[in-house]
Amino acid sequence: MALPLAYFLTWTCYGQRLHGDPRGSVDRAHNTSGTSCLNADPVRQRYEGNLMKGPVFALVPAMLPIADAAIERLCGERNWLLIAKNVRSTHVHVVVNCRGCSSPERAMAQFKARITRDLRIAGLVLPEARIWTHHGSTRWINHEAGLSGAITHVSEWQAGPNREILERHRAELRERLDAMKAWLRSQGLPEHGRTAVIGEDEEDRRRRLFTGMHDEPRTK
Repeated sequence: MALPLAYFLTWTCYGQRLHGDPRGSVDRAHNTSGTSCLNADPVRQRYEGNLMKGPVFALVPAMLPIADAAIERLCGERNWLLIAKNVRSTHVHVVVNCRGCSSPERAMAQFKARITRDLRIAGLVLPEARIWTHHGSTRWINHEAGLSGAITHVSEWQAGPNREILERHRAELRERLDAMKAWLRSQGLPEHGRTAVIGEDEEDRRRRLFTGMHDEPRTK
């Protein structure tokens, strides 16, 4: 099995993007390539907020260079190729080639631990403070176009006018997706993943599924 060109790792600070957040979020059923983000769900977001075991955390300006340096030092110690990074107040992006020596999940855990340790050594966070959300996004990059896109996203689309454009684009995509799902519901069609035939009733659908996908529905 060929090694990936890189891992694209993203993780958030504690409490910054709970499931159901209107900006988009992922869970175990929505974290693979090609799947959409979770829909906005204020009930789920509020429920998970009530389960939090500490306050929402953000990296203040004094913490950013420490976190940045921690990422570089860890890569140097592990002989990992650091391709791109961007430490923000609410999340961190890293594009890294671990040279086949680590899984993306383990690499992300080590980045989190090193930054946490260095922030505590600097006296900027308390020992009991929760800094990071559990897990994060671990994407494999297997082709040059994907690598180029990840570098551009991390290096150029995280602040300023580009970030505003990106957020507007995401909001428009969510609106279109919601409109499409509403239309599917109005037509009695499934929203996710199941094949349907317009004009087909439930009896026809069951017959098609049990007798083969190539069977045509009955003529009305």
